[in-house]
Amino acid sequence: MAYQIHAAGFSCRGLVRAKNEDNLYFNGQYLPVYHEDSMLFHCSLDARREAIFAIFDGLGGEQAGEVASYLAAQKLAELFQQGLYETNEISYIRELYRTLNRTVYNYAREHYFSSIGTTAAMLSVWRGRIYLSNLGDSRIFRFSKGTLQQVSSDHVLIDSAFSRPPLTQFLGIPESEFCPAPEIISEPFRKQTKYLLCSDGVTDLLSEPDIAEILSQGETLESSLLCIRDEVFLRGAIDNTTAILCEISAQEPQSLFQGLQLWRKKRI
Repeated sequence: MAYQIHAAGFSCRGLVRAKNEDNLYFNGQYLPVYHEDSMLFHCSLDARREAIFAIFDGLGGEQAGEVASYLAAQKLAELFQQGLYETNEISYIRELYRTLNRTVYNYAREHYFSSIGTTAAMLSVWRGRIYLSNLGDSRIFRFSKGTLQQVSSDHVLIDSAFSRPPLTQFLGIPESEFCPAPEIISEPFRKQTKYLLCSDGVTDLLSEPDIAEILSQGETLESSLLCIRDEVFLRGAIDNTTAILCEISAQEPQSLFQGLQLWRKKRI
């Protein structure tokens, strides 16, 4: 059975922050370091092709969060162009996060920032499987048969005295103190399944039932994403909002009779 991947994504500045510190990597495309709103990205791909979709949420409490998220997206694009995959995809993803972490940290050190950082949530496609990974509190959800399930892990300090628990992992920490340990899940293609990658600008304002209802009612990926964006803004958009929605669909193989009929029509 042949599979296709359909995807759409966007990033926009909220109503409170002065700048958009989020970025995304959309199968070869990413945003400039300074931006407010992105266009709505969309694509359809043969699932036999390698592909990566990712979001990066620059840490608003750090210096130059927009630089950190941009550097991560830019480096991911560079690595993808060089030839992304190795024999062991799980090992490669771990090394990928280490490379991105090193890129962000080295930039901070060379430009005398005390610290910059970004979260990451990533969906990659390789050899008929989906790989879901994250670092920080940007989340990944699976939506199938009307049920929404978070498949990422929140890397935050549990039982923190802070109103917002600090992150325990993100990109941009010195390697002497930290070895990135992303959560990685591998699963086969499941037709009629959607995956939502989103920054906390979405999940801070929309509950899981809210998101499930939107995904259930959306006629297209684009309309679902626009509904998520609009609902976030109706509730105050206190943070930047970035999301990518991917869907797996199956194409039934063409029968010999159908192929013969198509060949005859072309000849006529």
